[in-house]
Amino acid sequence: MSEQRQSNLTEIFALWKNTSKSGETYLQGTLGNAKVLVLKNTRKEKESQPDYRVFVAPKERNEDGDNGGNGSRGEEPI
Repeated sequence: MSEQRQSNLTEIFALWKNTSKSGETYLQGTLGNAKVLVLKNTRKEKESQPDYRVFVAPKERNEDGDNGGNGSRGEEPI
């Protein structure tokens, strides 16, 4: 964004677009010590059902017991 406008919106985390091994696009990011995944609702049958579903899971820790820091992209495939 080249120009920032004053807003009542507060950014809480960011998401990155990835592609699964099966070719499906999904969004992934981190929020504190949690991994956030946004997946397309492939079981949607009616307009009243959601288009996307949000899942939260604990971040996996590395050998040092560290979770890789907040804001890590988390590029492990799903």
